[in-house]
Amino acid sequence: MISGRDRTSENECNKLLSGTGFMTIANADQSTPFGQADTHWEKGGRPIDIAKSQAFIAGNEVHVWLAQIGSLPACQEVLSQEEVRQAASFRSPHDQFRYQFSHRLLRFLLAAYIEIQPSAIHFQKNRFGKPSLLHHDIPFALEFNMSHSRDHVCYVLARNRAVGIDLEFLDPDFEWDGIGQAVFSREEQDLLKSMPEAEQNRVFFQLWTRKEAQLKALGLGLAALDLEADRAERFAIENLQLVPFCYQNHYVGTVATDSDTPVVRFCSFKGQDAFRT
Repeated sequence: MISGRDRTSENECNKLLSGTGFMTIANADQSTPFGQADTHWEKGGRPIDIAKSQAFIAGNEVHVWLAQIGSLPACQEVLSQEEVRQAASFRSPHDQFRYQFSHRLLRFLLAAYIEIQPSAIHFQKNRFGKPSLLHHDIPFALEFNMSHSRDHVCYVLARNRAVGIDLEFLDPDFEWDGIGQAVFSREEQDLLKSMPEAEQNRVFFQLWTRKEAQLKALGLGLAALDLEADRAERFAIENLQLVPFCYQNHYVGTVATDSDTPVVRFCSFKGQDAFRT
């Protein structure tokens, strides 16, 4: 917890982390600063059922799904030739497997939400590399985004609204100072320096996920991080809503979406039931 003498820094950090304000978080605890409390993740629900929730269909709910790499039974959804080539481009067998697993699971998730076969899904990318669904005959736009870190992968899905997500492992040995100077605004750098040393690592990763999720929701992706930090900040839009989350106190993340402050519903896969149709 942050002591009383650091209350100003806490308020400034909450302001930075929240953008224009926190979205409503379903079953999540905002009582501790910087997302230290573990977010409650619903377990055991099937995507095919949760996708039919009236709140999601009405556009009032954003869904986040999380899975541990390799924790589920083999997901045999067919990858495209491009995905097969991309997987093969990784030198590490672990990285190849992580790519295959996360993209097969993405196809399975999207198929549950738009009710088609996973192998029938086709993607297109904008000039910054953000993927979207291509030419699917559905009466709404299903927006999605994916992020993985270490041995976990997470996805965000929404109807008719831009979304972005980033997940990061809280690596205590990560030397973030140089990266912070390269990609953070002056205000963010000053904030980090003002924090108690014990909080700096967590706040760095939370601010990092905030920036990545924001850029991804805007369709810019990580390419925008190559820009000077102050210039990258200009891409922000006023009604972009951000919400931090935490998993097992070892991972932090941020969901970003535009307007209307919908509820964010957090779900995690549990065993073979997730794949039953």
